[in-house]
Amino acid sequence: MNRISATTIAITTMLLAILPVHGGQRIESSYFPGPELQLQSRWLVPHLRASRDADLNNILIAESAYTELRLVVPPAFVGKRVRIDVTLPAFTQGMEGGRGLEVEWRTQGAFRPGKLHMGERIPIFEGIANGPLLSDRVAYSIRTDARYVVGPVRFETIYEIEEIP
Repeated sequence: MNRISATTIAITTMLLAILPVHGGQRIESSYFPGPELQLQSRWLVPHLRASRDADLNNILIAESAYTELRLVVPPAFVGKRVRIDVTLPAFTQGMEGGRGLEVEWRTQGAFRPGKLHMGERIPIFEGIANGPLLSDRVAYSIRTDARYVVGPVRFETIYEIEEIP
């Protein structure tokens, strides 16, 4: 088993992905003030105090401060009741086997808090899209199982919008 230093794993999150998935319309996302998050990970359990739970000894964690997440609402959806889903793709650069990555977030307003594993999709917003931009302040906690890390981890979440009755 190859151990990876927590200081060598930089995690870049929440960028616009290239191909759409599922049935909603892909929408753009960005962070303010910067276009993406650059996070540095650390061991969840410092190795000097190794846990009796071997699984916990392999977990790297990276956390962000609250950052503004902006989602662009296409004109056809403005003023309508919509749902926006977020997806964490099943395959992630730097991860082996389609597992070992979990993203959890807290919110302060319009968006729902949540947690995703690779390949999952959940709603992050449901309501009236009152304008061309939906935003909220979001803080992330990203857990990575070092047993599945094969290089620097980079992943992109996908946001999709659809009208709901």
